[in-house]
Amino acid sequence: MKEAEYGRVALYIRRSRADETREKQTGEDTLTAQLVYMEDFLKRMGIDEYKIYKEVQSGSTIEDRPVFKGLLELIDEGHFQSIAVKEVSRITRGAHQDLADIELIFKRNRTKVITDTGTYDLNDASNATIFDIQTFTSRQELNQYRARVKSAKRAFAMMGKWMPGGNAIPYGYTLNKKTRKLEVLEETADIIRLIYSLYLDGKDGKGMGDKAISSELYRMKIKSPRGSDKWDASVIKRILTNPAYCGDVLFNRTEELEKGKKRARPEDEHVYVKDAHEAIIEREVWEDAQEKRKGNSTKNRKGRNTFQAISTLTGLIKCKNCKKHMYKSSQPKNGETIALLRCRTLGCNNNIMYNAVEKAIIARLNDIVGMNKEEFSIYINEIIRTENHLNEFQIQHREAQLLIIQKKIEKAKKRLRAAQEMREDGEYTREEFLIRKKEIESEVIKLRSQEQQISKASDEASASKEMDAENCENVLENLTEILDYYQKAKTDERRNGLLSAIFHEVEVKKIKPGFKERPPILELDFVLKDGILLKNLVLS
Repeated sequence: MKEAEYGRVALYIRRSRADETREKQTGEDTLTAQLVYMEDFLKRMGIDEYKIYKEVQSGSTIEDRPVFKGLLELIDEGHFQSIAVKEVSRITRGAHQDLADIELIFKRNRTKVITDTGTYDLNDASNATIFDIQTFTSRQELNQYRARVKSAKRAFAMMGKWMPGGNAIPYGYTLNKKTRKLEVLEETADIIRLIYSLYLDGKDGKGMGDKAISSELYRMKIKSPRGSDKWDASVIKRILTNPAYCGDVLFNRTEELEKGKKRARPEDEHVYVKDAHEAIIEREVWEDAQEKRKGNSTKNRKGRNTFQAISTLTGLIKCKNCKKHMYKSSQPKNGETIALLRCRTLGCNNNIMYNAVEKAIIARLNDIVGMNKEEFSIYINEIIRTENHLNEFQIQHREAQLLIIQKKIEKAKKRLRAAQEMREDGEYTREEFLIRKKEIESEVIKLRSQEQQISKASDEASASKEMDAENCENVLENLTEILDYYQKAKTDERRNGLLSAIFHEVEVKKIKPGFKERPPILELDFVLKDGILLKNLVLS
């Protein structure tokens, strides 16, 4: 061992850029290969004892390489007298300030640099000159490499290809590695469309901002791009301002000043290619979103108010497939904007023309009020019997849930009794028993809470009685009067109030889509409000 000559030695290994390229091409573990090579080299030099420091992540600055940063601190504290590396460039070929800091620490501590081409003592003038020449050469090679990569990326970006380097693959897309083009990923593209719809059209006609959209996505239990339950408003902002979603590529927009800090480049340095890939959001819709972000939030570029507080069907319509409330959305078509009712469940295709649903509901109500008393009584009681059948099924399901919970409670009690016996027999210490007791009691409290919630729901789901003749007559009169008011109403808000006096909700399912002038065939299920039974119903 040459301890007297080299002292305590630290072996530092990390990947070079050439190593990273080779790993991608061949799958070779270059870090392990480098370790084997250096251990053999040190053995041949007669150095048998050393401590290995392996840098897994890549980086051109000291701050980017936490292992090397920590090693420098140990060297400065006198823990090592020599550092072994495959070549000088493994130490640094980045910023001038980094090199100056490293040389200062090595000189101050008389640290020797051991490489497979020679050993350098930076306090020796000739050694220091050779070391400086090697680091200068390495830095020049790095700058040339970066220039070639930057030039190639710019050329590819001008061809509409998606280039890495700060440009993560946008959520809603996947990258075709052969063509380097973005391709739509439908299972997440629907979320992007929903975000733009909520931003421009809002929830049931009311406009929404970034924070409101993130809250709505959380409420809908839609995971964020990183798999989190919560969406950060900054993520919503990036999605709403990213031109990739209208099919464009924007490259070289920012430059990095230092780690974590960027600034915008001048526009003449940007690379902007229109229609480079398939769009998720129509260009007109994307441009409307940019107009809103500039402050034109209540009017589109044609000067028309696109955000209404309440529309005719606000809060009333549910998707029959998913049992979720549907929302109003606008969509450009043939130069015009059409209104749709969309389901909130991703992938559900129960999207229907807004006006078609409204007309179908009013047409059904007109058919109902046109019935004679006997026909109406049969119709309304059939609705009640259907609801009762569903309630009975729900009650049976909840009874089964209660039975399962009660069995779990009994098992928990048995575990508690067993723990008490083990305490008495000395198998548990007092502390172990108290911890176990607390765990079981906490479990029982949660089960009791679930039991109460299910019992309460079962009570609320009790069956309704069939409607007698008097109540049938009241409902028919109220429906007739409300329809009369509806035909005379002048605002969507007033019409919504009248329909809300009738319905708790309306479930809608598209059976067959419409075509040209032919309306779609819809299945409608009405859930009436209890107030509709009242004689002389007062309509405010």
